[in-house]
Amino acid sequence: MHCGHYLHFFALITYFYAVKNTELSTAVLLQQTSPVFVPIISFLVFRKLSDRYVWIGTFVGFLGVTITSCMVTHSINGGDLSGIISGAMGGAATITIWMMSDTESPYRQMLFFSLYTLLYSFVFLPLVWDSFNLSLLPYLIILGVITTLAQYFLSVACANAPTDKIVSWSYLSVIFAALLGYLGWNEKITISMLSGMILIVLGAEISLRK
Repeated sequence: MHCGHYLHFFALITYFYAVKNTELSTAVLLQQTSPVFVPIISFLVFRKLSDRYVWIGTFVGFLGVTITSCMVTHSINGGDLSGIISGAMGGAATITIWMMSDTESPYRQMLFFSLYTLLYSFVFLPLVWDSFNLSLLPYLIILGVITTLAQYFLSVACANAPTDKIVSWSYLSVIFAALLGYLGWNEKITISMLSGMILIVLGAEISLRK
């Protein structure tokens, strides 16, 4: 269990670093590579090769993420590398959830995820602490609640279905991000973005086939 919490924590840390040091669309895209790593790590850990539908669906979904995110081409920097590491860590963490689902309930996983993340954060707190406006506190609370709920529902999903076949549905976060950007900040949704969204759903649907 401890290994899984380490992976989750470092996936978050490297993602936050990527957001700060590269374009947001690029950071989101690289963090969303975690489903690509799941069948690879599954093979290394379980010695079980995912079926062709998983690989095809994962590729189609990732292509949709690339189109929806409108990623620009640029030279790789430290933020990009951190985003790739975040994706790999996220994939490995998802595998640990899959492994723990036989013995640990989603509630127990959620409890220890929150507890260990809090404890690990205290280690870095003296190094990075900076005062913030108290008006941001509600947003931080909402962020904590949403992150915890995301962890819980991921645990429930892994307990009820093969993780390598359902993890591509996590690409939907890119669609929700685009829709929320449109509703909250009047960001444009282009034809290419809509095409990418269709590919994301199609890829997730392909992954579920047997």
